[in-house]
Amino acid sequence: DAMVSELVDLADAVLYTCRGESGEFHSMVAPVALVDSLTVAMAKQDEERALASLHRLYDLRQRLAPSMQYKR
Repeated sequence: DAMVSELVDLADAVLYTCRGESGEFHSMVAPVALVDSLTVAMAKQDEERALASLHRLYDLRQRLAPSMQYKR
């Protein structure tokens, strides 16, 4: 559906993943895998900064949801 949007013309890059034919179940596996791959590639550019961000996220989760147990 994004490929027929007028916003495509305004984008610098369009990343497309097939989620199934019209009328079929549209799985989010392919889009999530694409986002995950981009996240890993960006983290590899500056691993120290990425780890620091993950630690900040961990600390935020601990503060906001003390009943949940997250492990580093």
